Order: sequence, then C-alpha cells, then structure tokens
Amino acid sequence: MCSLASRASGEDPIGTASAFQVCVAMELPTPWVGLWSEAATASKELLDAFAPAWERGATVRPLALAPDSVYSVPGKRRVLFFKRPAMPFDTFDRSEYLVSETALAPLVDAYLNSPANLQGFRSYEQANSGMRDLLVCTHGNVDACCARFGFPAYREIREECATGASGRVRAWRCSHFGGHRFAPTMITFPDGRYWARLNEGASRSVMSRAGDIEGLVPHYRGWAGLDTPFEQVVEREVWRVEGWRWHDYRVSGRVLDIGGGLGVPDEELKVEDGPEWAEVRLEFERPDGSRGAYEARVEVCGRVTTVGCGRAAEPVLQYRLTRFARFAGAWNARDLRGPEVPSHTPLAPAANATSY
Repeated sequence: MCSLASRASGEDPIGTASAFQVCVAMELPTPWVGLWSEAATASKELLDAFAPAWERGATVRPLALAPDSVYSVPGKRRVLFFKRPAMPFDTFDRSEYLVSETALAPLVDAYLNSPANLQGFRSYEQANSGMRDLLVCTHGNVDACCARFGFPAYREIREECATGASGRVRAWRCSHFGGHRFAPTMITFPDGRYWARLNEGASRSVMSRAGDIEGLVPHYRGWAGLDTPFEQVVEREVWRVEGWRWHDYRVSGRVLDIGGGLGVPDEELKVEDGPEWAEVRLEFERPDGSRGAYEARVEVCGRVTTVGCGRAAEPVLQYRLTRFARFAGAWNARDLRGPEVPSHTPLAPAANATSY
C-alpha cells in the first residue's frame, strides 16, 4: 500500500500542499466513484458551473463532503467556500451556505463566475464565524489507503469534535485532494494547511493548535497559501521557530531567486521547470502590528522512490534548508530589510524531515 511504502522510504511530506485560489467543499452523498464529479448528485449543471473559472485559469479545487448526521439538514446541501485573499494573510476568506439541492449549481456559478448574483443567496448564508473545519480524505475508490487509514482517523477526529471542541470544530469525510500516499491525510480550514500520516496525538495537537511542534513536523505537508514547495519548506521551519502563534500571523511569501535543473539557463528558469534550489523570503505581521521577515535558501537534497496503490513507482523530490535567517524591519525591499537577528531555536534536523 502506498502509505506504508512512503513511510518505509522515509519520505518527508513537506512541499506537497497544493495551492489554490478557491476551495469549494460541498455536501454530496456517497458513493463517490473515481472522481467527486461522479457522485450520483453531481449534476451536469454543477459541473458546468466550474468550467468558466477553469477556462479563465483560476485554480479552483472542488471537494465533496459526506453528509453528517449532526451537521447536515435533510433536503439541503451545505457549501463551504474558502477563498485566498491578497497577501499578506493568515486564513482563507470563508463563506458558508445551506441551500436546496437544486440551488447548489446556481450558487457555485454565482460565487465563481457572477458575484453580483450572490445577492440572491444572502438569506441562505450561515453565520459561522470562528468555525474550523477538518477535512479528512476517506475516498477509497481513488486509493485504498484513504479508506483503510483515512476512515479510522476521521472517526477518531469526529468523536473528539463531538466531545471536546465546544461545537466550533467540525470533522468531515471528504473526497480526494492529492497525496493519498500520506494517508490518513487532512486539510484544515480556514487556515488551509495540509497534514500527513495522522495519528491520535498528531490529530489532537492540530485540533487544539497546541502541543509539541517537533512531534508534528513529520506530519506537516505545507500551507496552501504558498505556491511552491520551496516556500512551504521555509514556512515549516518558521513555524518551528515562532511556535503556534505563527498561525495567527499575516504572511506573504515569494521566491527571490531560483536556479539549476533540466539544463535551463538560470535567467529563464521557472519553478515548474524543476529547479534545484531557491532563495525564499517570508514576510509577516503579528497581531500587534509589528513586522519581520525570514530568508532562506532551499535545495533539493535527493529523491526517494514512492508508489501509488496500483501504480508504478516514481521518484519524488526531498528538500533541505542550507541558509536560514530572521530579519526585523521594513517589507517589500531586500535593501530595506533591517538587521539580521538570531533565530529563537537552533536549526536541527527532525527525524525523517528536512535536514540542514
């Protein structure tokens, strides 16, 4: 099974979080076949609602949610929209609606393609400010590991939500979002972070946003608010340094320079061409308004071989930090960045994680 093979290879999951502009998570009753769109209630009108956004080049991620005996309302469909705001930001903008099945496609079309038409759905919008949603992949028709490992993890998290989360955290079974080899895998919203190889301890820490970060490092896939694996590698290290408070900072990330790989001249190289290194800058603003930044160099340090259930083996990249520094000062210009200050925490490799 691919999850067991990935664990055995020592694969580090960081850098595997798929970035998106909008995630549309909607209740669609199971069974989901090979794709969420093959659910019995996924109408042609619903599929057509996504097409214009995709044709414009927007990165829109649809996800199916299995109806829940507590969260769901008979005859209705709950729809969660998570939209990436302009940088810097800490969480995705969240909108939630409860509509009839026949209104599902028109709502999605309005949100993605005709925002002026959203006015007609205002009475269906749900006031759920402060709600957190944990989406665990249990889509066994895509990959067996998501059923074998994902469903037990979902069940544990769902029970924890029922007993210890004061009604402000919901756990959902969701359709495939990539990375089945990291099953059980989860996305948390509205922060948009991906998690891998969940166990009871890791799940509790993620739910409570507390506990030992070092123990969670091998479970972290990255943040959907950053577009490249290089930025995601740096963001994980900053989380280790800043602690859980980091998740409350407004963050902006960019690749300053990249190079190497595939014989492409450095000046023509783009991230998708497979560079071997990148210089990254993450800028942040704390809730009190103070600002700072981190800069780092990330390098490809090797490849490990992994497999998908029923799929051929393939190599995947692994990364390491070779330079890491924190700065205090102004944003948006390297020559205004202010003095370098020591990191709070010494750089040290975590087991099966990024080495330095």
